[in-house]
Amino acid sequence: SYSLYLWHYPIFAFNRIIEFTDGSIFRGIFVGLLIVILSIISYFFIERPARKKSIKFKIILSFISITFFILIFYNIFVISNGGYKNRLPEILNQKQDRIYDLLKNSKGETCMDNLNECQFNVSSKRDFHIIGDSHLATLAFDLKDRLIQKDFKVLISTFAGCLYFPGFNKIELKTNKGNLECNEKRFEKKRIELIGKESIVLIGGRMPLYLSNFYFDNEEGGIEGGDWGFRFVSTGDYKNIESSFKNEILKISKTNKVILVYPIPEVGWDPHNKIYLQWLNRNKFFNKNFEFLSVDTSYEVYKKRTQSSFELLDSIKGDNIYRVFPHRLFCNTIKKNRCVTHDGVNIFYNDADHPSLKGSRMINDHIMK
Repeated sequence: SYSLYLWHYPIFAFNRIIEFTDGSIFRGIFVGLLIVILSIISYFFIERPARKKSIKFKIILSFISITFFILIFYNIFVISNGGYKNRLPEILNQKQDRIYDLLKNSKGETCMDNLNECQFNVSSKRDFHIIGDSHLATLAFDLKDRLIQKDFKVLISTFAGCLYFPGFNKIELKTNKGNLECNEKRFEKKRIELIGKESIVLIGGRMPLYLSNFYFDNEEGGIEGGDWGFRFVSTGDYKNIESSFKNEILKISKTNKVILVYPIPEVGWDPHNKIYLQWLNRNKFFNKNFEFLSVDTSYEVYKKRTQSSFELLDSIKGDNIYRVFPHRLFCNTIKKNRCVTHDGVNIFYNDADHPSLKGSRMINDHIMK
C-alpha cells in the first residue's frame, strides 16, 4: 500500500496536465493498472531489498545522498534557465503572469487598485482617464506610453472586479462584507472627483460578468466557474447597476469625450494550456507545415453572453460617445462564426479572459484611432 501511495500522486498529476484520460474509461483503467504494476515492481525490487539487514547503512546513506544532490543541482539548473524553453515552439514562450500588474508608478507600486498614485505626464493640460477593472488595467500597460507620446496626462483608475457603478457597494456573498476598493464613498466618489472637463475618458471592463453574476461557460467544455460570489448593492441613488452606469456616463459625456470599450470575448479556458496540449499531441493536431489548429470558441455563445451588455452600451448615445469593439478583432476573422485566441505567431490572451500584450496592443490600436 505504501508503494501504491507513492506512485499514484505523480501519475495522477501528470495525467491532469496532459489530460490523458479526458473522460475515457479505458484510459482511466490503464492508468489504474499502471499504478498497480509500478507499485508491485517497486515493492519487490526497492522496498523489500531496502529493509534487509544485510545491506549496510552506509551504502543506503550514500545512495540517498548522491540521489539527493543530483536532484538539487538538476532543479537549480532548470529554475535558473526558466525551464527548457528551447524545446517548445516560440508561441508558447509568450505568456506573462498578471499583465494588469505590470504598470507601476514612480514609487514602483502597481497601478491597479491604486487610485491616487498613478498619474503620468502630469505637466500636460490634456487629461486621458483610463477607468475600469482588470481588463482595462491590462490595456493600460501598453496604452499609457502611446498616450504620453501624444502628450496626454494619463490618469489610471482601475480596480479588480470594479467597472464603474457609482451609487453601489460591492458585497461578498460568503461573508456579507463590503469590498473596500469598490465601496461607493471610498472609491467611486474619488473616481468622479478626478474627472474634470474637456478630457477623454476610456471606460470598460468585464460587463457580462457583472450583469449575469456568473463566470463564463463556452458550452464546449470550457467552464470557468459558477456563481461570481459578489453582488453590487445600491446605496440609494440607483436601483440597478445598469441605470448607474448609463446615467453616470451620460453625465461625464456632457463635458468630456467618452470611449466605451465593448466586452472582450471570454474564452473559458487558458489558450496556452490548450496549445501546449496540442503540441504534446502534435502528430494528431499539427499539419505537415507544423501549423497549430485553432483554439477557438463560438461566436454565437459570445453574442448570447454579451447581449445585455451590448444593449446597455448601445443605449448610451451622444455626440461625445465613441465605441471600440474588441470582438471584431477576434471573432469572424480567421474562422467564420468562431472567436479565435491566437494565430500562427501570437496568442491574443494571457488567460481565460484577459488579453495578452499582443491582444491588448491590437485593441489599443483601435482606441488610439
